[in-house]
Amino acid sequence: MVNKKLSKLENFVKKYNSAIVAYSGGVDSSFLLYICKKVLGDKVLAVTATSATYTKEELEFAKKFTKKHKIKHLVIKTSEFKNKNFLKNLSDRCFYCKKELFSKLEKIRKKLNYDVIFDATNYDDLFDFRPGEEAKKFLML
Repeated sequence: MVNKKLSKLENFVKKYNSAIVAYSGGVDSSFLLYICKKVLGDKVLAVTATSATYTKEELEFAKKFTKKHKIKHLVIKTSEFKNKNFLKNLSDRCFYCKKELFSKLEKIRKKLNYDVIFDATNYDDLFDFRPGEEAKKFLML
């Protein structure tokens, strides 16, 4: 069962010539990044955001992981604290955080001519209240 799911993921990634991975340094995005590197080789770029909303520990892990696996890595600064809607700290604040992140990732994708942006959203996340998922849909329009 696991091999079948892994094969399905690898085949999905193979559809693209290059990819940016929104890389937090967490377990899910590390696994996704590792698979993308395995499939796409040097045509993958890990992009990690840094701001007051992200932990220093995850950033340090992201740097070590990408160095160890020889993956190109870009660290960008996000500015979600400049958004008054984010600062209200309501239940939809993640919409504004992800909108900030993915709008920057899309600019990088276009500028560097990558095919796609991947993030490590889990299937289960699609059934929860996830305003950040709505932000990604909004940016794809």
